Amino acid sequence: PAQARGQPADISPNPDRPDAGKLRRDGIAVLPFDLAGPPNATDQGLLRGLGHDIISRLARLRSFHVIARGSSFATSLPASNPQAAGRALGVAYVVTGRAWFAGPKVTLQVELVDCSGGQIVWTDTFVDTRTSYGTLLQGVTDRVTLSIQREITNAERNRSLSVPLPSLDGWQAYHRGLFHMLQFTESELQTAAGFFQLSVGRDPAFSRAHAALSYCHFLEAFLRPPDQRGDMAELAHRTASRAMQLDEQSPDSRWAYGRALWLNGDLAGGIREMRTSVEISPSFAMGYQSLSFFLFQSGTPADTIDCASRAESLSPFDPFLCAIHGARAMALWRQGDIETAADFALKAARQHNAHKHILAISGMVLTLAGRTDEASRCMERVRRFDPAYSLGSFKGAFSGLSEEALSLVHQVAPRIGLS
Repeated sequence: PAQARGQPADISPNPDRPDAGKLRRDGIAVLPFDLAGPPNATDQGLLRGLGHDIISRLARLRSFHVIARGSSFATSLPASNPQAAGRALGVAYVVTGRAWFAGPKVTLQVELVDCSGGQIVWTDTFVDTRTSYGTLLQGVTDRVTLSIQREITNAERNRSLSVPLPSLDGWQAYHRGLFHMLQFTESELQTAAGFFQLSVGRDPAFSRAHAALSYCHFLEAFLRPPDQRGDMAELAHRTASRAMQLDEQSPDSRWAYGRALWLNGDLAGGIREMRTSVEISPSFAMGYQSLSFFLFQSGTPADTIDCASRAESLSPFDPFLCAIHGARAMALWRQGDIETAADFALKAARQHNAHKHILAISGMVLTLAGRTDEASRCMERVRRFDPAYSLGSFKGAFSGLSEEALSLVHQVAPRIGLS
């Protein structure tokens, strides 16, 4: 008989399904959020809507197998037993939440549970003001979504490190590759590319692995002088094109393709693809980060700062913070706000994975601000990366710099030993 409307379904694993009882490592379910305090139809409706929007945002990231609201909200297993709910739905991760309403103030506590062991992977509390449902959605949903994506990615990356190489499947090889890619050195990039190639060999339709492989080629080319890039720029474009063929609605595919277009001299095309990536998924922090990276070169400083701020607000512990802070420092420099630019330049330099081009930006801005000791330390690190680093190296990396931005660079470069 048909399920009565409003009645919970008793969802349990299907024993006839292949791999019954095996949890999808890329699977996630968002259970209905609990309302603390007396029942209130308005607040309960808002919570249901908030849960639905988080499910929608996660699905638009296209990073996970997201259980539909009709199934995750219908399970008879309560949020107090997320491990059992996850096992019933066949997913490795379950999101639960509890909300408190006090006038316009909304407090939402969210937990992410790994159902294979029952441990809490991540928990956080979000506080916002409910002036309207739309402002609550904008204020909370994107931050919750990106936090979930970040924490699952971290957990799966760390899990993949303990899997013997011959046993890696496509999902695990992809996350092992991420660990190496985010170190931003040439040797680590080559190691990462090997894992991404293994990933697409195991799962040829895994578009995110193709996109990540493209980024390895992009960054390896970016860190080399233009005349030494060989076929890296073409490889970046080819693998990004493959990601687009597999899933052009993935923000990762658009992100990789936009990077490849920029690398091959099409700045306008790169910006177009990045804007498309964040239109597809407003929670896509990497899209805003790359937009700030492109715009600091030839866009308006205000747009650069807006995109950098958006990226950081969505992902305050982002592995690309060095680029986010570096782009903002350059934009503030173009605006003439040297003191604030220097603060962000130092933040960029302090990131453990800051590469030589970001450190060169930091060195220039800190020199202009009179912070010569800090500027010298940045340039010492640049020389350790590349003893032959020059003004040509910098201009070759940022080939999209406007005449106005190039003029600023030419004024300060000799003061830090770049000629």
